[in-house]
Amino acid sequence: MLPVMAPAPNLVGPDKPFRVSAKAREIVDALYEVLDCGVMLSEAETGMQHFAMLDGKWLSGRIEDEDSSGPWSGYVIQARISDRWTLLLSSLRPMHPDARSVARWAAENLAPLLPSSDADDERAPPFGGGGGSGGSAEVGIPIWWARKARS
Repeated sequence: MLPVMAPAPNLVGPDKPFRVSAKAREIVDALYEVLDCGVMLSEAETGMQHFAMLDGKWLSGRIEDEDSSGPWSGYVIQARISDRWTLLLSSLRPMHPDARSVARWAAENLAPLLPSSDADDERAPPFGGGGGSGGSAEVGIPIWWARKARS
């Protein structure tokens, strides 16, 4: 399910496409699958919002509002990743009661995988590569919780 975003007039395209490592994308995809919600990464330094699309790509733009969750309708959960990044999860329906815990888990695991400054962006691994497999993104999510959330 994709969240409803604000009308496009205040959206400005980025200079270059947004990419994350394969491991970071696994975590994002696990959030989408387990919680059935939209997933967005918000950059504090640039004001850019990066919405995860189902095809592995990102829809990026700048939302001029101070509150980055403002354009999203329904239920929104925010988890701070670092001084630069915030994870936002959104659904039109109420999310699982443990969704905040899962968002914190994801933020902790995404922190070392996302660049901490613009200078680090140039050293980020290319799309689709992350220097090897780090295992499943769902490692760390209790199996009982994943089964309960999907039923």
